[in-house]
Amino acid sequence: MRYPHRAKGFTLVEIMIVVVIIGLLASIAIPAFQKVRQNSRHSALANDIRTFAQAFETFSHENGAWPADTTNGVVPVEMSNSNSSIDATAFAATTPIGGRYDWD
Repeated sequence: MRYPHRAKGFTLVEIMIVVVIIGLLASIAIPAFQKVRQNSRHSALANDIRTFAQAFETFSHENGAWPADTTNGVVPVEMSNSNSSIDATAFAATTPIGGRYDWD
């Protein structure tokens, strides 16, 4: 008995299995990617805080007093001179996790 000539290609079941496998891989990969992204933001925030804290500590040791308080995202006038190691643009920018830096 001879079977009629069948067209070469994928069956619907084979395509559905591939789609399910891709969906499972995506459901595993997306949360892992989000966690890595969140850890990156937290590391960037910690690095910024460490840098700013060191700049304020240095200012305090050199001048014998802490700089005056300002509003969120504004570098104190005493720290805005060219001798300061603080980056005013970075201090004024939004933090990696939202919000603004504040010297208080």
